[in-house]
Amino acid sequence: MQEYIKKAVATENKDYEGIGNRLESGMDEVFPALNKAILALQELDHIVKKKTMYGKPPKFYEAPLFSRSGGTLSATEKHDILKSETFIRLLHGFIGIATESGEGLEALANYLQTGELDKVNVAEELGDCFWYQALIADTCGSTFETEQEKNIQKLAHRHGKKFSTTKVMDRDLEGERAILN
Repeated sequence: MQEYIKKAVATENKDYEGIGNRLESGMDEVFPALNKAILALQELDHIVKKKTMYGKPPKFYEAPLFSRSGGTLSATEKHDILKSETFIRLLHGFIGIATESGEGLEALANYLQTGELDKVNVAEELGDCFWYQALIADTCGSTFETEQEKNIQKLAHRHGKKFSTTKVMDRDLEGERAILN
């Protein structure tokens, strides 16, 4: 898996300065689009995942949104982060996962309309999600194996030996975070 991360990163656009400049010059469009995505994905999490998959009402919270002002950082500090390689790579990774997942949802909508599941397309979107995950893992100095093992330990802490809808919603966040560190 580490070899996959190396190969994936080799195909990454590394024009961080150009990307940072485009991000900065396009903030009036980029930040609202990112905020709409956060809110849409939060709605997807609450309505489809929590209510439908787990049969539980979601716990609503006010998601942090992208903003030029507010928070504890100065405008200069925000500028430096926005143009940093770390921010750009993580933004690319998470936006990529979200957009490829959207294409996977389109394939499911088509399946529901036509009765034909395009498994080649679904597998392609999965592969694209792997690429973006590799970018995130590399940026964080981690590997798939490391994060997969931590995730299994976190889920075992949450659920014990089998899935529990109650434990999905009432989690020991401090205990889970300790496992993930």
